[in-house]
Amino acid sequence: MDELNRGLANLSDAPPAWHCVRQSDVPDSLGLHTGFISEQRLADLLFRRRARRVGPGVVESDGEGFVLSAAVRVLGRTDGCDDPYGVTGAVESLTELMRAGATLTAESMHLGSACYRIQRGVIAMSETPRAAPPVGG
Repeated sequence: MDELNRGLANLSDAPPAWHCVRQSDVPDSLGLHTGFISEQRLADLLFRRRARRVGPGVVESDGEGFVLSAAVRVLGRTDGCDDPYGVTGAVESLTELMRAGATLTAESMHLGSACYRIQRGVIAMSETPRAAPPVGG
């Protein structure tokens, strides 16, 4: 848990141009959830038929739909040095990374002079509206 807290602490230091999504605390035993889902996890859910692709998203076997956006989770510098941009632990859409000038390969991302290890995946956004919390209660 300390490692997760250190990773989340790095997120608060990220420059304002980064729109970070926190790592999910949802156990792997559950299906889809809003937030980052690795390519491996999504492939497993599709293979086990716990979800199916529908257009730009997926629908779980219980009917809940999610819109997917290609993204990466930044795991850390490839050389183990300090992170000059404060992006270690961040999840970013490919669109935002391209706007920031990052270049990607299958397993790494170059941003400025820094090279980072990445995990490829998607950001899932639930299409099912959630009830608003009661006001004043």
